[in-house]
Amino acid sequence: MSAFLARNRLIVLAYAGMVVLLLVTAMFSPGFLSVSNMRSTVVLAAFVGIVALGQTFVIIGGGIDLSVPWVLNSAAIVMALLCGGQDLPLVWVMPLLLAGGAFIGLVNGVGVAQFGVPPIIMTLATNVILQGLILVLTGGSPTPSAPALIQFLSVGRIGGFPVIALIWLALTLAATLLLSKAAFGRKLYALGTS
Repeated sequence: MSAFLARNRLIVLAYAGMVVLLLVTAMFSPGFLSVSNMRSTVVLAAFVGIVALGQTFVIIGGGIDLSVPWVLNSAAIVMALLCGGQDLPLVWVMPLLLAGGAFIGLVNGVGVAQFGVPPIIMTLATNVILQGLILVLTGGSPTPSAPALIQFLSVGRIGGFPVIALIWLALTLAATLLLSKAAFGRKLYALGTS
């Protein structure tokens, strides 16, 4: 046990700090540790955690991507507009959105790798351009509701546990295995340290 603590001292300290922070917050806000608040917190953390997983790959590779907020917002808004609250269009809308996200990543990558634009500038510019395009597309008006399937994946529960948290857990396990056990992970770490 002491070898584990010595090897992972900073990680253990981070978790201990988190527990202390939870307890202090609970002292000043009595409902903070309630089941409903913890469930809401896990749902919000899952959204951020899933995005952070993707950003982890970029950072390990030595980059940064500031276009993420509006790539996500754009995808969500376009999905709501194209689906009109119905589940069936998701069959073609989801691949279209994934291809769009990949294209935006390609544009960022070409700007950085081929034209030498610093990643922070390239991705920030992409973020602002997407924000402007969506503002023009929607006229600043709210979009229709998301399809029921997307709502279930976002805020639904299985056995009382948020579905999005289960997705986050599965993606975290997959990312951990990919980064630690696969050749891709070793190559990505090597790229980031070069």
